[in-house]
Amino acid sequence: MKSNAQRGRHRSLGIIAVVIAVLCLFSVFAIHLIRARSVSEKSDMWMEQAESAEQLANDLAQRVGMTDLMSLNSAQIGKYYAVSNNTAEQAVVYTDATESELREIAVFRVSSKPERDAVMNAVNTRVSAFSSAYNFTNAENTEKKYFVGNSGSYVLLIIGVPYALASEAVLEES
Repeated sequence: MKSNAQRGRHRSLGIIAVVIAVLCLFSVFAIHLIRARSVSEKSDMWMEQAESAEQLANDLAQRVGMTDLMSLNSAQIGKYYAVSNNTAEQAVVYTDATESELREIAVFRVSSKPERDAVMNAVNTRVSAFSSAYNFTNAENTEKKYFVGNSGSYVLLIIGVPYALASEAVLEES
């Protein structure tokens, strides 16, 4: 039979083990949150260093290997994205479509939250409108083939490459 002192010591060791486990778990989550925040800040910093929407679109095209796309003029961008010319400060869209595949990079430079919200709505509408026609968000796909992102001044859309490749290109530092 165990003495009260032994039971107390055993109970204390159990409590200490639980506290250490909780602290370890908290540490893992804290490290993950700090790392995720710094990756986000790095991508924002990289994108914010772009001098124009065109420079950012060209950099992204190089990073994802989509260098043979055609450029849309402002009237075409307005038609494709249902945004007026004054919705964003700058807009660049490179695209190429076949009967079965849509490849596109769109970069919009915005200067306010209302502009960003309007452009994000237009980008999401474009994704919704063409996702079934080009099968880039179909549940049967193992990976979605588009990426939507934004930073302080830019909203971007990449269609036609796996999400993992597009997100890596956006999050990667120059």
